[in-house]
Amino acid sequence: MYEICRRLDISLHFSDSHVLDVGGNPILGQADFSRRAIVINTHSIETRERFTIAHEIGHFVLGHERYLCSDTVIEQDIFILEEKKLHFNYKRLEFQANAFASELILPNAYLLPKIYELRKELNIRDRGHGYIYVDDQAENRNIYNEFISGISTYFSVSKEVIEIKLIELNFLTDKRSKNEFASISNLVYDIIPPRRS
Repeated sequence: MYEICRRLDISLHFSDSHVLDVGGNPILGQADFSRRAIVINTHSIETRERFTIAHEIGHFVLGHERYLCSDTVIEQDIFILEEKKLHFNYKRLEFQANAFASELILPNAYLLPKIYELRKELNIRDRGHGYIYVDDQAENRNIYNEFISGISTYFSVSKEVIEIKLIELNFLTDKRSKNEFASISNLVYDIIPPRRS
């Protein structure tokens, strides 16, 4: 990530601060477009730190400075150039930055062969429910968790990122009643519905 920032002329800084937004949620990182800087706040999970850096790089590469002064959830930082003509959707910008980060640290050219390999190793087959299926049955949940953990470890990314990628690829059929990643899944589905085969 350091090399990517250097090539894009973005300075990357790390802070020991625990920064919270007005709702008390941790702010993991911030893109400052005017200074061409990214500040990453303290993370307890290294894989989340990598994703945060990639996410903030995404805001720069995707030209989000046209819509944001900085990448924080504070409403005052958001401005719209032509309020009447532009429909502004902050969640859409965040989704785009997440998708960029996902592709940067987890490119399909490397991910797809690993998915195939782990499916074969764990004997995961499409039995008419989907390419990768999980529900509340203990065995299905355990195999799914082993599958997600294997990919997460191999690529050094969070399990949430893996699940987002599986949803984007239309590989995951998730029928769990208590989905541990429900908020992420719902955000992805709210912004871009899954593709239908």
